[in-house]
Amino acid sequence: MTSTATRRRDGVPRPLRALAKAWGVTASYTGSDGRRHHASRDALVGVLRALGAPIERAEDATDALRARHASVAAELVEPVTVSWGTRAPVVAVRSPSIDATPPIVLTIALDDGSTRTVRGEDCTVEDVPGVPARRFTLPERLPYGAHTVTASAGPSEASTRLLCAPRRAVAFATARAWGVFAPVYALRTTSHDALPGDFGDLDALARFVSGLGATVVGTLPVLAAFLDEPFEPSPYSPVSRRFWNELYVDTSRLPGSPRSRAPVARPDALVDFRTAFARTRAALETAAPNADPDALGAFLERRPDTERYARFRAAVERHGADSTRWPAAWRTEGIPDGAVDPRAVAYHRYAQFVADAQLGELAAGLRERGQALYLDFPLGTHRDGFDVWDAGDLFVRDASVGAPPDDFFSSGQNWGFPPVHPEISRIDGHAHLAACIEHHLTHAGLLRIDHVMGLHRLWWVPPDHEPTDGAYVRYPADELYARLTLASTRHGAALIGENLGTVPPEVHRSLRRHGLGGMHVVQFEVDTDAVGGVRSTARGSLSALDTHDTATFAGFWTGAAIAERVRLGLESADDAERDQKERAELRHRLVVALRDAGLLARGAGDGSDIDASAVMRALLELIGRSDASIILVALEDLWLETAAQNTPGTQAAENWRRPAAHAIDELAGVPGLVETLRRLDAARGGS
Repeated sequence: MTSTATRRRDGVPRPLRALAKAWGVTASYTGSDGRRHHASRDALVGVLRALGAPIERAEDATDALRARHASVAAELVEPVTVSWGTRAPVVAVRSPSIDATPPIVLTIALDDGSTRTVRGEDCTVEDVPGVPARRFTLPERLPYGAHTVTASAGPSEASTRLLCAPRRAVAFATARAWGVFAPVYALRTTSHDALPGDFGDLDALARFVSGLGATVVGTLPVLAAFLDEPFEPSPYSPVSRRFWNELYVDTSRLPGSPRSRAPVARPDALVDFRTAFARTRAALETAAPNADPDALGAFLERRPDTERYARFRAAVERHGADSTRWPAAWRTEGIPDGAVDPRAVAYHRYAQFVADAQLGELAAGLRERGQALYLDFPLGTHRDGFDVWDAGDLFVRDASVGAPPDDFFSSGQNWGFPPVHPEISRIDGHAHLAACIEHHLTHAGLLRIDHVMGLHRLWWVPPDHEPTDGAYVRYPADELYARLTLASTRHGAALIGENLGTVPPEVHRSLRRHGLGGMHVVQFEVDTDAVGGVRSTARGSLSALDTHDTATFAGFWTGAAIAERVRLGLESADDAERDQKERAELRHRLVVALRDAGLLARGAGDGSDIDASAVMRALLELIGRSDASIILVALEDLWLETAAQNTPGTQAAENWRRPAAHAIDELAGVPGLVETLRRLDAARGGS
């Protein structure tokens, strides 16, 4: 039995806390209520077991800690080393006894294929305080890239992935930019009146707002998804973060295809993803024999992993989505020809080729008009998806990512997808993350990193545990930021970190240090004592009235979002009544603040009867005048849509399926829409 001397007041034995710390598991955290919360012993044991610690119960912690220390001490070098900026890199080499260390030789394999050899005596050498290790400063700087340094000390040899990275990501090209945001699936034109929308519709939107001064056009993730069996339409649970969703291919541009599409759903209905996907697949299968073989071959040469992806998708169609039931040899040796339908493999190859080509043409068209494509990089990937199967042990199947209780979800959240193992990710220098980011930045000029706190820590929920009973696992943030700044510099693309909610201060500091813009969302920043009633934005940030996970502006302003939470069982009627009263008082005070700032005319009402569009225009002008680098306007806010695209924490049938109420070629006639965007453009300094 554990004595009280070795047990803290939170009930967790000290050896278990020490083991958790050694594995990067945080035993306590500060919640959204400002209080300190402690992980349970069962949650810590479950998370540690999922990480691979040799522990079945809390009493195993002492032996497991001893094994952990021995394992770390045996590593000659860290799996990853980061070198920022233009300084000569420093590589730390461990040794059981500094005095007995044989001569060190460092062999450097640069990512351009060249190699260099450096002897230890040619480096500047210093001891590492407190541990038996020495730091070797190389004689010269290395080019930016992901290199490999192999340290040899007598018979001992080990390698570290050396990330030589710029400290800061690329800044967005336009200092006072603005743009619009809309899900592709929600878009349509009167001549292209089918749903969901496609890349052609997104281009049509970009052309329309370009004439009003917009330099950014953004959308939700457009990544590969399960849209037949299994069915998962959420853009934040993709099959892969390295392949596109062919649902958004403009099939009218395929060789041999008709120029029009048959409608699947009308604007007053929900998008029928299953029917739409079947229609798109049929069109792609018909067009595939007419593909340009040279162009297709060049794509497959550039993206050789497409073949493995195509075989995976074909295997899901024949054998079901639970890849744990497939032969283990398929993952290591590849899926053989006889195990899948070759026509399905050919379809998925061609679908990726076309999707990538059309997205590339879209991005190129935007660049020619001085615009940038804004894409969204989701935090995770579907548990039964390609990335989890392909990467093997990189993903931890015995845990799920989620969030602890907060002001919106008192019972916490379990998002269902498996977390990346932080230490296994280090083995190859976080190559999987790098490949996913590179995939997006091939076309995007601006990339939003969803839940950027995940670069620092993630909430892990062990199997059979409630979302409230999890623990935070730390990630090697510096190494992950290095991968981001490398990709940003290589592609000349800017990065935005979604840093909303309960976020530790070190996350905000890291975003500033590495040149990632944060997010400023008006709904979360209302402070009626501030100028205009909204707290000021930080320079370099992206500012918006709302996000895809919040109420729309009109839903927020009118209180419709509160009524929707009651309908979905997320809030009681009594709580809703209290919230509506608070919202009414907030409206009144915000109107007063906007009037005082000269953004609303006096005598226009007291907040309850004032025209919501007038308040929206005033708020857009307020943030338009700010230091934010980018203002992003949700298209649906411009006609005061009250229904949100998504209600987090629910499986509502409407989530991710709401079409836009107006076609793109009708936007010029929507009352006040053009005026609102011109007023925003003027606030940003446009003409």
